[in-house]
Amino acid sequence: MSIGPEKRKELKINKSTLWYEQKKIKEGKTIKMYNKTRGRIE
Repeated sequence: MSIGPEKRKELKINKSTLWYEQKKIKEGKTIKMYNKTRGRIE
C-alpha cells in the first residue's frame, strides 16, 4: 500500500487513516477499513 500525498488527496483519504493502515500492514496485522474508504482505494 504505497500511496503518496498527492494520490491520497485525489482519493480523499485522511492522512491519519492512511498512516494507520500502512502501519498495521507493516506490522503484519489485519486491518479494519470502512466500506467508504475501501471503495476509494479499489
